[in-house]
Amino acid sequence: MKRDSEGLAAASGVVAEVSDHRILTKIGEGGYGEVWLAQNRATPEVYRAVKVLYRRDLGGARPYETEFEGIRSFEPVSRQHEGLMQVLHVARDEEDAYFYYVTELADDQATGQDIDPGRYTPKTLRSELKRRGRLPFAESLEIGLAVAGGLSYLHQKGLVHRDIKPSNIVFVGGKPKLADAGLVTVPKKKSSSLGTAGYVAPEGSGAGCRCAPKARCAGRRAQDKMHFACVRRSRQA
Repeated sequence: MKRDSEGLAAASGVVAEVSDHRILTKIGEGGYGEVWLAQNRATPEVYRAVKVLYRRDLGGARPYETEFEGIRSFEPVSRQHEGLMQVLHVARDEEDAYFYYVTELADDQATGQDIDPGRYTPKTLRSELKRRGRLPFAESLEIGLAVAGGLSYLHQKGLVHRDIKPSNIVFVGGKPKLADAGLVTVPKKKSSSLGTAGYVAPEGSGAGCRCAPKARCAGRRAQDKMHFACVRRSRQA
């Protein structure tokens, strides 16, 4: 695999190559991957987000394949509903055991889609709650309806989102969207059960259950908790 100065240096030391994009700076990370700001090589004025996930961080081949199956299933669905963050490209590297996906970029917290790579901070529901505290009812309702619509569409397509929380609601062009596509999966008995304490439903994320109604119920309970965070001052993720 080609490795150059524009590659993405992961904690493991492996360099991930992202097709047609120049990696600029890391803008987020979690237990299962890192998110990077990228610039399109053909159209330099266009910026994207790239998330990279490594097999070694996912606990082996089976969960790695499960996560990859989930993002592959979500890619076409993501472009069919305005309440979902669009996935524009998915790829994997067999030699170094990672996959990545490219998505549209969230607004900058201060400048919207006028992106300055050196100062970029993504605008999320979490950042809005920290900056403003309790949101007005009408705005909370608008966000709730957008997220509910995207979540409902996911369920119609047989997919579940395992981590609905304020930091996974982003704004693109001022519109709220459900993000972190890496946590979308097909409900299976062996699916990894992920989520964030304080938002995950008591019965779990629903990912490890083949029963579609139970998986949908878990997603809706997490959504209810996220909505509650909109109308009170919250420091949760």
